[in-house]
Amino acid sequence: MLNVTDQVLTKGNSSLRSKGTYRPNNSRDKFSLDSFTTPSFSYKKALSLAEASKLAYENESIIKTTAETGWGFSNCDFITVGSTQLFVAQTENIILVAFRGTQSNLEDWLGNMDIRTVSKTYGNVHKGFEAHYVNIKQQLETILSNSNAANKSIWLTGHSLGGAIATIAAAELMSSYVISGIYTFGQPRVGFEGLRTFMETNYADNFFRFVNQDDPITLLPWKGARDWQDVGNLIHMSGTTAISPSIQKSSKVAGGAPSLSPTEFQNLLKTITKFKQELKAKRSSFTRPKLRDKPVDYKWPMDNTNKYKKIKETKMKNFGQMKGQYLSVDDHSLDNYIAALHKLSLIQVS
Repeated sequence: MLNVTDQVLTKGNSSLRSKGTYRPNNSRDKFSLDSFTTPSFSYKKALSLAEASKLAYENESIIKTTAETGWGFSNCDFITVGSTQLFVAQTENIILVAFRGTQSNLEDWLGNMDIRTVSKTYGNVHKGFEAHYVNIKQQLETILSNSNAANKSIWLTGHSLGGAIATIAAAELMSSYVISGIYTFGQPRVGFEGLRTFMETNYADNFFRFVNQDDPITLLPWKGARDWQDVGNLIHMSGTTAISPSIQKSSKVAGGAPSLSPTEFQNLLKTITKFKQELKAKRSSFTRPKLRDKPVDYKWPMDNTNKYKKIKETKMKNFGQMKGQYLSVDDHSLDNYIAALHKLSLIQVS
């Protein structure tokens, strides 16, 4: 586990709660356009950008309808080239660019991961991540040049692979535009020492890299003999320690962030596949017994309701044990990032 910047994510201490009660399934206050009126960091802004990262996984129709009708943007452009997808939502003063990740086929993406690099003016970076940006470079830059972007605040975000592409985009666009903030979630490592130095020089106060619990994707690619570096201000969200919130640069973390060995990486691929299979099987077993399967007597439904409750409790307990075995895989879920940020945006941490 990355022992940095632990945040309070438990409900037990009432002194750390806001006046409202946190409800993970409550959709209120998820995306707030008002949170972008100031450039300063806030968990509300982080939550909004995490929601934007999630929206980037949807199709064009849903993305445009949500951004323009639900969130209050004046227009939204959708870009998709090959396996690279993003949207650019705008108002008179704001441009939000959200890149899609690879959450649904994570094991396939990791299995094909190539750690070759390409040399850029801002350092050596992952060749595959840079190729994704090249796919959409012309379309994105055309939209920005036609949008008076030089006079607007620009925000970049993405989850997983999307966060890596957002990092490349920040480096590529730096000479032409002022980027107000880069917020990434579950982002893998993108480049070598040169990129880290470039980001610290140009984005020291507005690049935030969120890591949820033991998310293993944030520990890739493995360092080994290569020079892979973590970039940005690391915010590690964990429910284990109650301390004051703070932000630390990845380069300042004692000993550096840990890394997965090649063997651990292969085990991770197997774990992800097994987790998905077992999760699907467990969820399908939660179906309530059909009416015709219940005994018809004068005691029904009272006795059978209690019997069903015990069966369900046993199945849920087994599910919880199974989920606990693969917790680090589940930590990469964007829904879990959003749930943690939603709580942090409502809880007053002292």
